[in-house]
Amino acid sequence: GGVEPVRIEFMQTESNKAILIYTPQVGNIEGYRNLVSDVLLFTGGSYVYYTFSGTKNPFIPYTITLANSTDYTWSATINVPLIDVGLVNSATYSSTPTTAKTSTITGISGEGVLLFVGSTAPGDPNINATLTIKAIPTNGAPAVADENIPIIITTSCDIDYAQTGDMLWDDRNRGPQVPAKYNEAGVHTAALYYTNEYPGVNTEFKGAYYSYIEVTDTILTVCPTGWIVPKKTHFDYIQLLMRFSKLRPFLPSQTSPVNGRYDGCFFPMSGYTSYSNIITGLYTAQDYTNSYTNHLSVTTIKATSGHGSLYISAGYAACLRCVKEIK
Repeated sequence: GGVEPVRIEFMQTESNKAILIYTPQVGNIEGYRNLVSDVLLFTGGSYVYYTFSGTKNPFIPYTITLANSTDYTWSATINVPLIDVGLVNSATYSSTPTTAKTSTITGISGEGVLLFVGSTAPGDPNINATLTIKAIPTNGAPAVADENIPIIITTSCDIDYAQTGDMLWDDRNRGPQVPAKYNEAGVHTAALYYTNEYPGVNTEFKGAYYSYIEVTDTILTVCPTGWIVPKKTHFDYIQLLMRFSKLRPFLPSQTSPVNGRYDGCFFPMSGYTSYSNIITGLYTAQDYTNSYTNHLSVTTIKATSGHGSLYISAGYAACLRCVKEIK
């Protein structure tokens, strides 16, 4: 009796958890298909063919907003090597990030995440990735408010003939060891990728070497009926259309997709006479310049239409890819 009770009050303070708001910026983003259930979906066929910038293509999918911009910053991390992230000012949305491409970036409220999506190639499987965004307390406390955004890059490109302008390019090199397009059962055999960097891998698609004398001989039949040996003008046209994925050169079709799928074909880096193990491919033409055969040269990062290296005399030969005019 007589003792005043001790009253203890527990007052819960307002949560200091920062609210992350990520806003997709989908305008003018080639390759972006839709945002369904917070899944960012890119179509390989779209970005592969229309939005190249070097070997990687920038997209700006998200602006990051923090409810408490004083006490928090944010970080964004991507978990696959074919995609990089960069920081961008949301007011300008420059295609050039303010930081180098990397797997993790940090920013402040109002800045954006710039994704650099690497090129997929014909026949590649879909790529699944996760973009993880976290709110980072400036006082050094652990990160809070994780957001994991799934990213899917679909490879909407089949290995088949590639159409550029009014020309159709065969999907494989010529040569007796190259498998027929359709086997005895009528099943399509995809023309695979090959480079001498990996001896013994897909060597049957390397094809044979053909000299200028052989490809211009009116008696020899080096291309199928209805197909011809390319001219330099054909190589001039496709040299800037060639793309590269994981150091593999390929040619995508310019035609509109059927059921959302494009076609494309690899150009193996199969060397040429005397240099069969070089990581380069030379493709011979039916015309020449200054006593040298015209050709298309493909490397791991570049395609060039030109001449040189191979004289028009017999004994100098390169790979052969046939083309067909579409009326």
